[in-house]
Amino acid sequence: MAWMVLQALACGIGASPPASGEAGAIAAPNLPTTVTLDPNAVIGAAAGGGSLPDISPPPFDPNMWLTTQSKAQNPNAVPGIYSADRRRFDNRGPVVPDPRACDTCAWLAATPWETLARVDLAIDTWHANFIHLALESHTSATVGQSSAAQPRVSWESVLFDPAYLQSLVDIVNHIGHKSGAYVLLSLVQDQSFTADGRQFPSIDSFSSPGSLCPSFYAGHVATTNCVWQKLAQTFAAYPSVLFGLDAEPAGTTSGDDNELLMRYDAVARTVRDVELAAGTPPHVLVLSGTQGFGRTLSYYAQTVGGSPNYHLPSTGGGANVAFSSQPFSAAADFNTLFVDAAQYLPILIGDFGPLQGSAMTLADARSLFDMAVQNGWPLAARAMAPNCNSSVDMLSFAEGQSPQNLCDGSDAGKFTYTPWGNAFLINLINANP
Repeated sequence: MAWMVLQALACGIGASPPASGEAGAIAAPNLPTTVTLDPNAVIGAAAGGGSLPDISPPPFDPNMWLTTQSKAQNPNAVPGIYSADRRRFDNRGPVVPDPRACDTCAWLAATPWETLARVDLAIDTWHANFIHLALESHTSATVGQSSAAQPRVSWESVLFDPAYLQSLVDIVNHIGHKSGAYVLLSLVQDQSFTADGRQFPSIDSFSSPGSLCPSFYAGHVATTNCVWQKLAQTFAAYPSVLFGLDAEPAGTTSGDDNELLMRYDAVARTVRDVELAAGTPPHVLVLSGTQGFGRTLSYYAQTVGGSPNYHLPSTGGGANVAFSSQPFSAAADFNTLFVDAAQYLPILIGDFGPLQGSAMTLADARSLFDMAVQNGWPLAARAMAPNCNSSVDMLSFAEGQSPQNLCDGSDAGKFTYTPWGNAFLINLINANP
């Protein structure tokens, strides 16, 4: 598939947009309204001596390594995520679906080009410096398929689909060439997750699972800790990568909370085993909230009698772990979901937006963005895509366009910004000038 470049039409992007709280900000006329993904432009550039985007390994910058501070380790700490040169990590950007594009493009072999087009739009035009790269795999070529037109070609996890894994490497490499940009690799849907509706990581029963993952998996069935062993081995030397172990666990009870933490701990051991063998610093492991598809962080730091009662992974003493809320909820619920926990633990907002059927409105989403900026919390918002969930997609197919334009580059695919996409763009440009 030819590389897709992005061209913002009716740009005026350099002008200062209204502040996020000002009336009329969403409909600001000086912002681009149409985006074109045009493979033909690069075909012509290549014929004239141009080149494809840089997917070579990025230059190594040791200052990009991140560490966390929490009051669980140091009562005097200011909770947060920090770079090696002591900068507060408060980067912001969108959730970007992987090359399978929310099952839209799974009927093609995985390649990085279309995803890189969306990454470049986010970073070069929207001023993002944080990409939440959402990874998906499926249990078969047809089960749960969003469209029955064609069976999936690319659907298995990184353990069984080398082309898919290579496409992720290419994407992470490309992001690494963007100054100051980080990427959260996160399992959103994985064939290794438990099949009981909770979407929990599956693990083996050994005390140190990281050293026990076989090179061949009978029936292409493997546990989540082995998926993370492969990802950690692949990206161990990348300081700008964070590891999101399970983006949307769907527990509902306190018993589920305890079990999820146990499973997180097993996966964390696997990752730390890989890092120890590779001789790299530990990456930040991102643990999602325990209930409501990752919304609530209260389990990890429960206030009892004015003091926090912590539930944290035992691996590494809970060091270099951050906690992610996906708060598709009304602003009135924010304190319970994550603000209280943020007094003690490093947090990030991993996924949010005015999702239809949830309590979060557009006003709630914009309020959350402002709150994250004020408190120095990193954030990612759903979703830099036109075909995942219409209520939180930031792009929409223009008239006459289809998913085929998105996936195979058969024509210049034209997309418009949704009201949510336009609102997020304005907030992001204001926060990341």
